[in-house]
Amino acid sequence: MAYILYEIGRYEYYHNLWSLYLQAGLGQLFSVRQQEPFWLNN
Repeated sequence: MAYILYEIGRYEYYHNLWSLYLQAGLGQLFSVRQQEPFWLNN
């Protein structure tokens, strides 16, 4: 039972890390894409 709980905890840990990593990467891409038209328009 403890092993199963350990596996679930490890999965959730890596899942949270991965989603944070994706959110950071997507946020950077989105902000860069938002800035490009702004600089081009001026």
